[in-house]
Amino acid sequence: MTAPAALAVGPRGAVLAIDNAPGMLRALAADHRKVPQLATCVMDAHRLGAGDARFDVVTCG
Repeated sequence: MTAPAALAVGPRGAVLAIDNAPGMLRALAADHRKVPQLATCVMDAHRLGAGDARFDVVTCG
């Protein structure tokens, strides 16, 4: 779900992938090194470390 979202936002957009498992995020980043609009962060989805109105869209899958 993350890679298609990153491609959909294009070069002027940004996608942040979060997970509690650093290994999952490392694998995602390694698989999509050529997608600069994709960033990763170890974070709990129930306790987002971001302020209000930080995201336009949130997906879970």
